[in-house]
Amino acid sequence: MRYLNRQGSRSTQINQVILSIFHLAEKKRWHLSAVHLQGFHNVMADAVSRLMPIESEWSLDSGSFSFILRQVPELQIDLFTTSDNKKLPRYVAPYEDPLAEASDGKSLDWNKWNRIYLFPPTNLLMKVLNKLRSFWGTAALVAPK
Repeated sequence: MRYLNRQGSRSTQINQVILSIFHLAEKKRWHLSAVHLQGFHNVMADAVSRLMPIESEWSLDSGSFSFILRQVPELQIDLFTTSDNKKLPRYVAPYEDPLAEASDGKSLDWNKWNRIYLFPPTNLLMKVLNKLRSFWGTAALVAPK
């Protein structure tokens, strides 16, 4: 996006790609402007990347999750996961997913549930901790030491 809008780069390979794009645009009489779309707004284009685990995706091992369920039984929803790694039948994905209850767990009202499971990416941990202050139910949070 950046190099397309700047119409070039210091990289010879990137410049070749951009030059090809501009030649095609000129031939077709297109006006180009590159903008960033967040993944959940860009579902079709992101579909190919969803064939592999996303960078921030990981999962707790079954034994550890069973331990959590003994401590906090009847968890209702897994708020930070994908269909491949969900620990509970109901889950919230980081992007649009037709099987998920919603997308983007950090932006939801967690108080519509009583017992939630949270294993957020570490870069969201402070936001999750701040949001937990206004949560009235019981949460099982998995976080680094």
